[in-house]
Amino acid sequence: MMRCEESSFFGKAYVGSLGMMGKLTAADLALKHRSTGETLGECIRSCGVDPERLTTGEPVIDPKRIAAFVELHIEQGPTLTSQTLTRTGIVTGIRGNIRHKNVKVLGETAHSGAVNKEYRHDAVMAAARLISRMEDRWQARLDAGDDLVFTVGVIKTAPTAAISVIPGEVSFTVDMRSLSMDTVKAFHEDLLATARSLAAERGVRFEFDTPLYTQPAHVDASLANRLEASAKRAGIPVMRLASGAGHDSAVLGNCGIPVAMIFVANQKGSHNPHEAMELEDFIKGAELLRHAVEDFDL
Repeated sequence: MMRCEESSFFGKAYVGSLGMMGKLTAADLALKHRSTGETLGECIRSCGVDPERLTTGEPVIDPKRIAAFVELHIEQGPTLTSQTLTRTGIVTGIRGNIRHKNVKVLGETAHSGAVNKEYRHDAVMAAARLISRMEDRWQARLDAGDDLVFTVGVIKTAPTAAISVIPGEVSFTVDMRSLSMDTVKAFHEDLLATARSLAAERGVRFEFDTPLYTQPAHVDASLANRLEASAKRAGIPVMRLASGAGHDSAVLGNCGIPVAMIFVANQKGSHNPHEAMELEDFIKGAELLRHAVEDFDL
């Protein structure tokens, strides 16, 4: 079992798989828990593991002994749960991403009733216009056939914000994902160029923190085909679909280990308190995993 696939505690995803492959860094070990202040390195050491061993660039296991890594996971999206018959998926690839955890827009704080539109440097309006324009560009890329998703998950005004104050500062996050790193990099460049244009147009300043990159991962085609063959033998209807979320499988796959993923339908999405999964859907996914193991040498 690998720990900390999510970045919730330390702001670092895939800690277990990266550590297993020796790909954590000293900077990663210095990251602090969001609640306790304990560093990641201290946490790892308290579990009986030498954290420095996980930063050497060399795996702590022998990857050649892993014939395949198959991950069973909920889909986290609505595709499978929207189907009547086909409730199990075989993943075609795992989207990579470029993220900004903190984009600041700096304008000018002023009285909301005393400053006319032409004199304003409204940070919120500038941020809203950037987000709106990027949504339009996102749709244009989808219309052109690109694989891309774009999300602004957090927006915050300054602590001094008030109903009668033109906001002079706002911050937000950006998450862009695609199966093609070229696509997501091009969209990122478009984001930066659009921000520069809006800064000049509205008299504000955009400050982007250092982008975080995660490379896409392509599943092993032959292993995915084996899963599909096993599903056919077991009488389990399946469909192929991309994974929009990141997974430990991406780390292992990018290190040369053959990986594949099985998705099961889940209701009401993911990363929210209403997330749900029908036991019958889980059983179908687990049954496919069992058949994949039993049929591996066929």
